[in-house]
Amino acid sequence: MKNLILILSLLLSGLSISTQVALADTPKPPHYGDWDVIYDKVLKQTTLIHQHRPHGEPVPGMGDAFTTNSMQLEYSFEAIIPAPGSTKKVVYYLLFDNPLKMKATLALAVQSRFFKWTADSQFTLLTDDDSVTIPTQNYHTGEFGDDFIGHFPYEELRVPLTPALVNKMIAAKVVAGNLSSEDQNANKSFQFDNTFKEIVKAFIVHVNEIQSGAPTN
Repeated sequence: MKNLILILSLLLSGLSISTQVALADTPKPPHYGDWDVIYDKVLKQTTLIHQHRPHGEPVPGMGDAFTTNSMQLEYSFEAIIPAPGSTKKVVYYLLFDNPLKMKATLALAVQSRFFKWTADSQFTLLTDDDSVTIPTQNYHTGEFGDDFIGHFPYEELRVPLTPALVNKMIAAKVVAGNLSSEDQNANKSFQFDNTFKEIVKAFIVHVNEIQSGAPTN
């Protein structure tokens, strides 16, 4: 009987090791390594955010990093994940950043004409033939960079997303959007490319791993 128990234990141990190896060998999706996982011990929640704030991926047709003193809109995602057993739900955000390639100064900080959006801006999301308009949240301006490369201003806002909207973005053939603005150069529609879907999928893989307690690296 003891020998039978020992054999069963060895088999189960081998199965567990094989499962761990299989999980470790599972290929990660593109852009999987783009995220930082930050745990708040006080709030007991995990924040999943792009590694390089305020930078993300460029929004197609909305400026670029080589154009001086102009909009170069970038996007990323953020998730706030409550601790296991909490009654709170995961909160998703689509983030937009507009880093300005001009030195940050006190005079510039009070000249709002350089910024494109406001706290009243709205985001319209199109997934194939369905569209929804969402009020943005947490609009703010700030500064990025360091003493070596210089300090530059940026503006950022968040678009709250539901799990249903995230799933629609993954499943849709066409994903497009518009950020409302009084600036004619900023208030125009744009269509996301295939990189957008890859990023959403990698983002959701990370969220699922955190919720399941699986390793995230």
